[in-house]
Amino acid sequence: GTVPIPSTAFLRWWVVDRGISLWESWVGRFILGTPLMNLFYFLMGANIDKTVLIDTFIREFDLLNVSEHASIEHPVTCRKFDRWEESSDPSMHFRSISIGSYSKVKGMVCLGATIGDAAVIEKLSVVPEGAFVPSNALV
Repeated sequence: GTVPIPSTAFLRWWVVDRGISLWESWVGRFILGTPLMNLFYFLMGANIDKTVLIDTFIREFDLLNVSEHASIEHPVTCRKFDRWEESSDPSMHFRSISIGSYSKVKGMVCLGATIGDAAVIEKLSVVPEGAFVPSNALV
């Protein structure tokens, strides 16, 4: 959805985002790549299988779906800021991201993207907003 920036919804998101940022620097960096990271994101609302390897930080956990045996090595965010123009109030857009089984994410995945099963997103690659990567694809 879309959230206007001068709103209570944005303020709630900002407070949680700052808290998660603190958690990442004080606790999260010590548990990257361990099952505790999966447990933390599961408890925060992410739909992540227990067999997923998470070696990075994720934001907007409740908008992320990751199937079994996938690997995530690049930060995942499910948000973007709209252009700031004088004619309209600034806003943020949120869309979910789905990552299929046995997929490897080493590059950037933009909001609204769907990654098929056994797809590989290489380093320095970008999956654009709303894109669909088919199964067994190499991007």
